[in-house]
Amino acid sequence: MKLWEQLKPMDPPVFARKTLRKVARNVPIIIVPTWWNLFWLVERLSPRLSLWLRGRLYGRIQRELAPYRPQ
Repeated sequence: MKLWEQLKPMDPPVFARKTLRKVARNVPIIIVPTWWNLFWLVERLSPRLSLWLRGRLYGRIQRELAPYRPQ
């Protein structure tokens, strides 16, 4: 649950409204929620840094979910 809260999930109606608004404005790249733009920017500027960050995040997620894995 802690991991889910850190991802700051968005309610589906809010997500749909924001996404459709960007579609209507003909935005070429739609990233919702907007704070994920930071990850997109890092990927564009430094793919190697992005890969390293994703690896660290993946490792952290694996450690946090380890207690919930079936035995």
